[in-house]
Amino acid sequence: MTMLWPALPFDPQETLISYANRLSMSHTGRGMERLLRDHGIHHGHFVSNRPEAVAGVADATGHALIDV
Repeated sequence: MTMLWPALPFDPQETLISYANRLSMSHTGRGMERLLRDHGIHHGHFVSNRPEAVAGVADATGHALIDV
């Protein structure tokens, strides 16, 4: 998977869904569904907090899984 650049910092006080939306608006100008789809991450799995979907976002952003 290609890492997103520029990287945006993840605020631990922010929800992962909020971060994904912010990240997507920065990179695509659209909501998180577009960014997730572009990276092969199932939207429903992501919002359900499935580990493989969360790991996909961590990989795409260069963050450690434990941090997100």
